[in-house]
Amino acid sequence: MFDLECPYCEKVIRDPDECYDEGETYQQECPHCGKNFVFTICYCRSYSSEQAPCLNGGDHDLRPIIGVPKEYFRDKFRCSYCGEEIQKT
Repeated sequence: MFDLECPYCEKVIRDPDECYDEGETYQQECPHCGKNFVFTICYCRSYSSEQAPCLNGGDHDLRPIIGVPKEYFRDKFRCSYCGEEIQKT
């Protein structure tokens, strides 16, 4: 959730948690000063990368999957690098 700032009175207006489309123009009435203004949404995209030795001939780093019911997750493991799930018997 992000906050808007009224361009007239500069008070913070809470985002009503609606789904907005990027680049569209929306109207808002300030609950503090009563003036109307417009705003647009810009979503930022960021990336992060990590090594995944198992995708390059190395071993998976298998960690037990924990969940409920326990019987369903018994002997199930997930690689912390690539996310592959493996059932061991």
